[in-house]
Amino acid sequence: MLVRAFGAAVLCAMIVAAALASALAAARAATYHRAEAALAFGYTAALQALVARLAAAVEANTSPPATLDLAKTCAGTEVPCRLFTNASVTLTTTAAPAAGNACGSADTNCAQNLQPHPLVGEGRVAARIDTSVVAASGEVLVTRHRFVTLRTFEVAPYVAVVGQRDGDDGAATSLPEGEDAGAPGSADVDDTRIHVRYFNAASGTYDAGEVVDWSTRGWSNGNGNASGWSR
Repeated sequence: MLVRAFGAAVLCAMIVAAALASALAAARAATYHRAEAALAFGYTAALQALVARLAAAVEANTSPPATLDLAKTCAGTEVPCRLFTNASVTLTTTAAPAAGNACGSADTNCAQNLQPHPLVGEGRVAARIDTSVVAASGEVLVTRHRFVTLRTFEVAPYVAVVGQRDGDDGAATSLPEGEDAGAPGSADVDDTRIHVRYFNAASGTYDAGEVVDWSTRGWSNGNGNASGWSR
């Protein structure tokens, strides 16, 4: 009888232990699921901050800061906060598109159909965004970095995001993120080149034709390809 009772107690303890382990595993999985959602929140906030800071610099005709660190932010509305995001931005352009650079072997990228007209001054900027999610305990739950390519202009909106990719997508070092800028239109594709036309204030009409001054130029984004996700 005593043996049976002992065996039943052991079995009961094993069931409880298994249930607790299962509950803990489910809770940890749910935490990481929330962490991944928080990571997307942190990245988006960092990208928006980068665009705003870069646009302000282009508008003011000043050099943008080489790095941008965002303050730790609560990723959610819970009180007390359970998940925080940290993010930093680093500009990685090593050679901007320049006149006379016709996409040589020293360049990692080739910007098609740039509009160098003085009223537009189209260019390219590359950046790396590092984001992490931290628990209230200080434990880093997940980290990620992404590369982004931006199209810049000397007129509003000053900046547009044209390409993004994960830092661990299996691509070779310094590959471009891909961009849809500077592409002529067709039956299936919109024309994404910037067109310049002069407006005659006296007659209230546009001059016939347009300024055709597109230029394809090489540039280098300086993006490495280290590991992306870690848990």
